[in-house]
Amino acid sequence: QTRGSIAGISSATDVSFNSDGSVVLIGHVDGRIRCVDFDAKTHTLTERWCTGTRDGGTRAVAISPAASCVAVAWRNGLIARLDARSGATVSERDLPGGPVFDLAISPDEQTIAASSWTQTVRLVDRETLAIKSRLGGTLSHVWGIAFSEDASRLFGGLVIEEQKHDESSDVTYYVGAWLLDQADAILDTAIDHSPRLAVWDELSQRFTSIDHAGVIREIDVRARTVHTIGTIDVMVRGTVRCLARHDSMIALGLNDGQAVLMHQDASGTCREQWSVAQTNGPLSAIGFSPDGKVIAFGGAEDFSVGALNVIDGTTMWRAQRPEGHSNPGRRRAAKPVFLANGASVTYAVVGHEQSRPIFRTRDGVIIAHERDHPPLEADDALYRASTGDIYTLGMTGMMLRDSSEGALTFSNVARNGGVMCADDSFRRLFVSARDGATRIIDSESMEELMRLDSPAGVPLAITFDNERDALTVITTRGILRTWNGLVNYTPPTSSGPTEIERLEALPYLAPPSASQDVASATKREAKPR
Repeated sequence: QTRGSIAGISSATDVSFNSDGSVVLIGHVDGRIRCVDFDAKTHTLTERWCTGTRDGGTRAVAISPAASCVAVAWRNGLIARLDARSGATVSERDLPGGPVFDLAISPDEQTIAASSWTQTVRLVDRETLAIKSRLGGTLSHVWGIAFSEDASRLFGGLVIEEQKHDESSDVTYYVGAWLLDQADAILDTAIDHSPRLAVWDELSQRFTSIDHAGVIREIDVRARTVHTIGTIDVMVRGTVRCLARHDSMIALGLNDGQAVLMHQDASGTCREQWSVAQTNGPLSAIGFSPDGKVIAFGGAEDFSVGALNVIDGTTMWRAQRPEGHSNPGRRRAAKPVFLANGASVTYAVVGHEQSRPIFRTRDGVIIAHERDHPPLEADDALYRASTGDIYTLGMTGMMLRDSSEGALTFSNVARNGGVMCADDSFRRLFVSARDGATRIIDSESMEELMRLDSPAGVPLAITFDNERDALTVITTRGILRTWNGLVNYTPPTSSGPTEIERLEALPYLAPPSASQDVASATKREAKPR
């Protein structure tokens, strides 16, 4: 039954109501914002105010439950807060993170939530309109958002296309909730330099980076501090191609084939211990053994590999890797992977060889050839000691699990390669790819559990803090991003697309009211529109 009407609604792009429906905010395609009062007794609608037109128009509008705070997102990427009494602009600024789908204002009117194309929801401060934090974890875009009455949760609606057993697909609506009383979901820190390379070291609990000028820094993830610890003269020595750290020792692989070892003293300053020439071309891979006594290296142009004694840099052994059908201009060792607590070592490579030899660490004797497998141009690799499995991430986003039992498992986990790490139990893999997303992968099924929006730049290194349930990535743009999880979080016992950490995906029936028990919602299927 029609309770009232007002002209000019056909051009509306978004509508928002206060808690009792007595005030409605309407955004129009021509950029006008209208505020309308509704009298429930007389069923009349009265326009309180209307702004002028604006190029580009509106994307989303929101009015607070008490009708005393108004927000609007424009198509040009700006967000604004308006005076609820007159419609005058109180403040306006650029909102990073992509176009807005929906806006919502918290009951205390201190926070504005804005969903986006990047599968994140930005929490914006009412006064400054600056982003306070971000929420993520969904497998698709968040279309609609709403705060709970006590502002402890933010509800979000999303649509996921699901595959049926008969290979047909259906679109299913879901609703989920973020717990807002936990720590900030995402913490970004500018580290004031643009790293060329970076690596995580478990012993020092630091990222170590080197920039294009040869300045070496260490980054404390928990304290969010950055310290310069040394330099290497790249104008004289040449470009640093690879980097590794083991506690106070830092190993560098140079473009001219030299390996350099630096040691950090008690004052925190790094000084060069030794340097030795190892390959005829660039050193493309370098890494410490688990006990820190051996440095394994790999070359690019000559495709050689070997090991150095950490004490004085003497060569323990060198070997030539099989070239197979590799393109000489592309082939290179990407990363040494130590096995059996450092007793043996193999290499993730960029090449088209059909086997991967395993070398005995102390003398380079080939003790085994891993079984033939399809070519995979590797970006990163991890060794799972408890099972003997090797996980390799390829440049195209393909992941290969090479089981110690002889099974090979492939999965397309991303659109291209990047860096990866794992939790202590090795149940979850964390992959930050160059496609702009960081994914959480189930190590058994190798299926995606969660997708997070990565910071700008190419990911260089990633680490997971098991104690805090926090995932951190560092990029070439000098951004350190940490996704904070739940304290004492325990991963689910099985995998599935809705089992994600901060968003408990529940089947969607209808947009929840503040008092609705979302857990009682039931699943329904909808036809694609």
